[in-house]
Amino acid sequence: MSLPSLVAAVLGEFVVRRFEIAGDLIAVSGNIVVTLLLYDIFKPVNRSLSLLAASFNLVGLTGRFDGTLGAWTSPWYLTDSLAS
Repeated sequence: MSLPSLVAAVLGEFVVRRFEIAGDLIAVSGNIVVTLLLYDIFKPVNRSLSLLAASFNLVGLTGRFDGTLGAWTSPWYLTDSLAS
C-alpha cells in the first residue's frame, strides 16, 4: 500500500469535503469583498446603476453559495455517507 492511498484511507472523503466547503467559503467571501469595492469605486459615476450591479452580483453569489452547500447537505449525500 502506497503512502497516498494510506493517507486517503485514513482521512477519508469526509475531510476532503470539509476542505472543499472551506475553499468555497473563502471564494465567496472574496467575491463579496470585490463586489463591495467595485460598488464603492463606481458609486460616484452612477449610484443607482452601481447598486443594481452589486445587488445582481450578490444575488448570484447567494445562488452559488446555496448550490455549494446544497450539494453537501442534500438527503442523498447524507444517506450515502451513512450507508458507507
